[in-house]
Amino acid sequence: LGLVSQCLRANALDKNIEVNVKVKYHKRGLKGPKIKQKVGKMGKVLVTDFFDKKRRQLVEEHIKPLGVEKKILEVFHKVPRHEFIPDEYIGSAYDDNAVPIGQGQTISQPSLVALMTQALGLSGDEKVLEIGTGSGYQAAILSRLAKEVFTVERIKSLVERAKQTLERLQYDNVR
Repeated sequence: LGLVSQCLRANALDKNIEVNVKVKYHKRGLKGPKIKQKVGKMGKVLVTDFFDKKRRQLVEEHIKPLGVEKKILEVFHKVPRHEFIPDEYIGSAYDDNAVPIGQGQTISQPSLVALMTQALGLSGDEKVLEIGTGSGYQAAILSRLAKEVFTVERIKSLVERAKQTLERLQYDNVR
């Protein structure tokens, strides 16, 4: 999705156009959801995309009714779960279910992540140790609520993918 957005920005200089994009996921040639974006001067995306809408829907329908604190809801509105999901499962990114991430592991159900996060009672000054990085999604959530997050994973391929994702999305306080 990032590459598609960069291409749209490059082609939209000094224009105000609306673009419909059918994302083709390069790894397996799978087609993703249709994404509608409005691109303005200097290529700034002016309208939220498909994933933003699905993320808001997930929070409002599945997490908020659990009585989760406002500051945690705000984090869930911002952290892009689809970026932590393998391409072949991208359509399930905002379902309130666990999703396979490879090596027999899953990214946890968002409502469960929210409840576990709330149970920590974070104030923002903490250093958090997470055991089992997996996709890096929980670490990304925690990074917006704690001073630093230290995360440990035993499966090398998951470590590499999570590290790349967290770095690309600039979760700089995750170690």
